[in-house]
Amino acid sequence: MAISATTYSILVVPASTRAGAAAISSLLSDPRKPVVTGVYADLDAVPAGFLANPDFKAVKGDVCDGGSLGFEGADAVLAITPPRLDGENLEDHARTSSENVRDAVMGTRSVKRLAYLSSLGAQFENGVGEIRSNHIAESILSDSSFEVIFIRSAPVMESFFAPLLSSLGSGGGGGSPGTVATTIPAPPSSLPLVSLLDVGDAARDVLLARFSGAGRRSPPTVLELRGPRPYSTRDVEDALAEVTGDDVRVETVKKERLGEYFLGEMKMPVNLLPEWVEWTRSLMPGGVLERVTAGGKKTKMEEEMIRRGDRGLVEVLRGVWEEGRE
Repeated sequence: MAISATTYSILVVPASTRAGAAAISSLLSDPRKPVVTGVYADLDAVPAGFLANPDFKAVKGDVCDGGSLGFEGADAVLAITPPRLDGENLEDHARTSSENVRDAVMGTRSVKRLAYLSSLGAQFENGVGEIRSNHIAESILSDSSFEVIFIRSAPVMESFFAPLLSSLGSGGGGGSPGTVATTIPAPPSSLPLVSLLDVGDAARDVLLARFSGAGRRSPPTVLELRGPRPYSTRDVEDALAEVTGDDVRVETVKKERLGEYFLGEMKMPVNLLPEWVEWTRSLMPGGVLERVTAGGKKTKMEEEMIRRGDRGLVEVLRGVWEEGRE
């Protein structure tokens, strides 16, 4: 049973991320009409569509500056570790932002629940590259006197396919015409992916769910978020054919070419390269995260803590494709 959200107040921090925007959109479209506050380091970045909604307000704040954060009045908070800027240390960035959010929540009397958008595999401390930031954040946010829920999301489809479709439009990233490169594995391996809209919907439902009354003695709740099913390069080829009308060959980037791929096609800053290469390798066959993402048989209790999104590969690819052509 969901709570009545007539005067229920949700705070999203930082709201400038793609996931934060997806969560806000989902919350504002909910018939329970919660009041939503987005925290932005730059108020010029607030979407005009949000500002036009009477149930939304934007406030200035930066998770890297604890003194700028004030959460009093919020009933629940959605926290996200923002992308690192060029030159920032992963551990320092994750620790500072998470401690500031935790302290801001604990400094209120109103907040009853903190939801943190994490990643599949965040339970691992080493060998997982970029998502080690989620492990650090979970460790810090676990030490709280309010209800904590970790939404461990599968990789987001849009992040994979926007550069892939851009590569397709330019003739393929270093491959032959009609060939595109991706880090999605070739069959028989596959990778769970989830759409950005399903991430937003999952965050909304977690934030608006009835309070459990969990406190310091209760461990955080972990919810795994996956798409309808995992996908391989063959699935991507079939989906591209349906969306674009062209036959396209999709090739998995070889481990030894990951650095070149991220620097060239993904335009990634050099200082971020080691963590992203390590994370990608951890998802590949034999990697640290393969057993997490493989989706093998689970216990009934484990299965109950998995949420599967509704939006599949073709729907997401079509949306990314059409957006890129506008």
